[in-house]
Amino acid sequence: MAGGLAACGDGNTTTSANGDLSIITPIFQDSDGKELLEEDIADSFDQKVNLAVDYTPFDRLNEKLATSIAGGMSRDIIMTGVGWVQPFAEKQVLGTFEDSLPGQLDIHDKILDTCLYDGQLHALPYQMSGTFFVYDKEAFEQVGVEGPPESLESLREIGRELQQGGPSIDIFTNNPRINWIQFLGAFGGSLFNDAGDAVAFDDGTGEAALQYMIDLIEDGSADFDLRGTEGQPSPYQRGEVALQLVGSAAWPLLAQETPELVTEERMGIFVTPGVAGEEPSLLLGGTLISLGENATNPELALDFVKHMFSPDNLVSASKLTGNAPSITEVPDDPDLAANRFSTFLTDNLDYADVAEGGSPAWMEVREVIGPQVESAVTGAQTPAESISNIKSAAEDAIARL
Repeated sequence: MAGGLAACGDGNTTTSANGDLSIITPIFQDSDGKELLEEDIADSFDQKVNLAVDYTPFDRLNEKLATSIAGGMSRDIIMTGVGWVQPFAEKQVLGTFEDSLPGQLDIHDKILDTCLYDGQLHALPYQMSGTFFVYDKEAFEQVGVEGPPESLESLREIGRELQQGGPSIDIFTNNPRINWIQFLGAFGGSLFNDAGDAVAFDDGTGEAALQYMIDLIEDGSADFDLRGTEGQPSPYQRGEVALQLVGSAAWPLLAQETPELVTEERMGIFVTPGVAGEEPSLLLGGTLISLGENATNPELALDFVKHMFSPDNLVSASKLTGNAPSITEVPDDPDLAANRFSTFLTDNLDYADVAEGGSPAWMEVREVIGPQVESAVTGAQTPAESISNIKSAAEDAIARL
């Protein structure tokens, strides 16, 4: 029997070696995704496999993995995100791959450095995601604005010109933590030093990124209270703003709900501009695949991971999530080609200069950033105070390593 058997409950069961594989994943959660993973991908595998799949979204994945670690449980295959490798590899949760495997699988090298810890490869990039701006070309034309901005100051000016009795830019529907890191990159900053043992955002770039978000609010171009809610059209879709900072995974829903807004004639896309004289900045993320350090069936797990990286399986998964396949040579597929966000991302990888993570302390720091960003942009505290609080939390977490 080749096929999938989804495991419900807490998903902490350690599987046997009879063709059974346990997987925890933050993607493939809906009915189409489950069918793709448990039937299409599993059925086309050339070995007997029974999948016990724990579908856990990103906002609960850290807690689920931490609980599993505390209980001494593991999975054969663990799917996480950019920034997660160092914290969980440090806890000896993730196994390793041969250094030659990415080349064998034709994996793009742009995101590989996020998969390394202590010089070893602990994950493989499965899908790439990015953060960038979309804009309404008709709104630009109405006020005589030509093309996207070339600097952050130009973006502010355009935001002011586009105001029609209300805000013109949505920077809060997308995760505020992600957007702060994106602006951090635009100011030339990063989260940690190369060794991951000290923060780097305290050099003025982190505060500048927060202040820029506040400046957009003070200009009247942005409003913290004007943001989309889950399951509802975003302010951009409702025509309330002309620009939105989005993640590439927003494409499937955007194209399905408001197809008239995503055409090349109507919607423009641009990488977040840098400060004057600096390159644009694209925050690169993605979904990663690892083997569990204590996998009960590591050889079968490795073979199944390789199978998931077959071009056809990758394309199918990318059409589901909206993100870009992580391989360099992607098969022609009309539906994937219609995803303008995926195409834009792969065409602009040269600008990908900032990402989440970079330290084993990241998972603790990650939870602190969002509330601190919110406190700064709502005026509850100054940008300097927020950066100081994030730095303090990061240094405490690093000291405990």
